[in-house]
Amino acid sequence: MQSELKGKINLMAIADVLQWIHHGHKTGALHLTGERFKKQIFFKDGQIVATSSTNPREYLGQFLISYGKITEEGLKELLETQEKNEQMLGKLLVDESILSLSEIRMFLEIKAQESLFDIFLWESGEFEFRDGESLSKEFIDINLDVTSIILEGVRRVDEWARIRRKIPNGQYIPVTNAIRVINALPLSSNLTKLLRALDGKKSIDDITMEFRSSKFIVFKNLFECYENGLIRMKQPKQALQHALAEEVVPKIKALMASGFIEPYLMAESFLVKYPSSTPIRQQLSQLINKAEQTIRKGEAIPQLACSLNDLANQNLSPEEGFLVSRINGKWDINSIIKISPIPEERAKIIFAELIARGIITVDE
Repeated sequence: MQSELKGKINLMAIADVLQWIHHGHKTGALHLTGERFKKQIFFKDGQIVATSSTNPREYLGQFLISYGKITEEGLKELLETQEKNEQMLGKLLVDESILSLSEIRMFLEIKAQESLFDIFLWESGEFEFRDGESLSKEFIDINLDVTSIILEGVRRVDEWARIRRKIPNGQYIPVTNAIRVINALPLSSNLTKLLRALDGKKSIDDITMEFRSSKFIVFKNLFECYENGLIRMKQPKQALQHALAEEVVPKIKALMASGFIEPYLMAESFLVKYPSSTPIRQQLSQLINKAEQTIRKGEAIPQLACSLNDLANQNLSPEEGFLVSRINGKWDINSIIKISPIPEERAKIIFAELIARGIITVDE
């Protein structure tokens, strides 16, 4: 496809390119590549008709679980059917009479809007518009107002800056001020649901993972609660990764020195500690590859290898906690990854790390 426009992502560039496509009545696909994820926005005569993203949190299935329209078990079954039929999930939901066409279109528009708004918060990346490119599979089209998307995206940039001055990152732990909450009743359904999820232990990242919501939405609602005195913020705990690396890396060295290499003894987080040129970094990279090869098939069924009491003391990350909480003795690794809002390759590394730490085992 012919590339008509490309450049670096920043606030003005995104706004300008969306306006250029809209006012020029262009038909094609805008490709956006960020630090972690890639997205595509499909246009027909200057109107947004579809979006796609490599961020699992922006998959339609995750939105439907978040809104209570399907269960994780239901999503698992739908994805299995989707693979067999090679059909878009939205079309499958309509064909199976799980949701009406109007309902699916509404959720697709919500999903697309949140995915687009997120781009305005990207700090770096690249974009390219390819004239005439379209989705290869049949899809349910949407129709979003480009001007409204731009205005809301710019507004969120300003709001995000105000929020982050008060809540710097997702490691902070929100704690409810019960008396203030009682005096403020009744609250909106969104805030009520959020406050019920707070237990004084979950971090904001934990809550975001649990809600399957965009980081902006969770931060915004917590910021509102914070400004109204409904919650206070506990400082984040000391990062676990450094301590974990200090404990495990010597064991890995000893095992390698003895000639024994266990394929699971690796985690992505350990590599942060070592420059790429050091021998230990290279050896650890080799172990990652071995772990990935073992996990990659995804047919193994994970089992908890410790008690629930011991599990509570493991200081699991939000992503680790999500995956561990879905271990039920029936689902294999692939099934858990498919219904999770975690990128596939990242989830495989996490499974390898959990095995290395003795938290889970797998039945091959």
